This record gives sequence, structure tokens and C-alpha cells, in this order.
Amino acid sequence: ISLLLANLETYAADAPEPLSFASQSKRQRCLYALGSLIRGNPVATKHFQDLGGPSKLASSLIQSTKTSPDRDTLSPSNAKFASKVLGLGGDLLEDVLVNGNGESDGSRGLIDSLTTDSWCHSAVGLVSKGTSLQTRERSLIAMKLMAPYCNFNEEDR
Repeated sequence: ISLLLANLETYAADAPEPLSFASQSKRQRCLYALGSLIRGNPVATKHFQDLGGPSKLASSLIQSTKTSPDRDTLSPSNAKFASKVLGLGGDLLEDVLVNGNGESDGSRGLIDSLTTDSWCHSAVGLVSKGTSLQTRERSLIAMKLMAPYCNFNEEDR
């Protein structure tokens, strides 16, 4: 888990150029592998949380949803990646809410770390940045799970 998070962090660093196709592909595969390890696995999810995984994914999410000053749209690969990060966050929230005790300290900590302003506002941004219908749908699904825990305001509507 820590190796996958480290790989994802390297792609979240501010790069002066867009990621190459090979880097985009590796980033997607790292996220897929991470999701495969932690979805439905409470021990792995706890380890992921202890490593600061939600905040590291939030950094990747923020970086992938940045737009260039001359364009207000995301590249298709960044939009796809961001929607998959949101999907993973939504799946982890759903795991805690459906299978775990959302009121326990560990569960509450995971819920809080997956519903920070970074997570919540990235979901809102993905819906409004001219992305594909599938990306907007994934974002709305994640927003539905996050909404009770996010501090949305009038500007987010």
C-alpha cells in the first residue's frame, strides 16, 4: 500500500508539463491496484488510513483537477483519473457506512479524512468542468455519499 501511495504521490507533484501517456497509464494502474487492495478489506483500509492515504489521494485529486489558465476544461485522462479517485473514496465511505460502525473512532476518522474540503470541492469541480457524462455521473455518486459530511455552501450548488 505504501509503495502504491508513493507512486501516486510522484504524479501529484506539480509538473511543468502534462503527464506522458506512459505516466498516465502507470498512475491509473497504481490507483487500480490500491483500490483492489483496500476495497472491502478493513485491515488494509485501516493501514491505508494510518499511512495518510486519504490525504495523499486528495493531493492527487487536486492536482488532476487543475486546469490551465487558458482552458476551463480538464484533459480526458485527468478527468477519468479524478473520477476514479472519487469513486475509490466513495467506495471506502460506503464500506464504512454499510459494513462498519460509522460511529467508532476508526470509522469516524476515515469518514472525516475522506470528506475534507479537498475531497468535497473536487467532486463539485468535476461536475462543473465540462467533463464527460460518465465522469459527472461518478462525481455525483461520490457527492451523494459525501454530502452529509461535507460543508457545502451556496457557491457549491
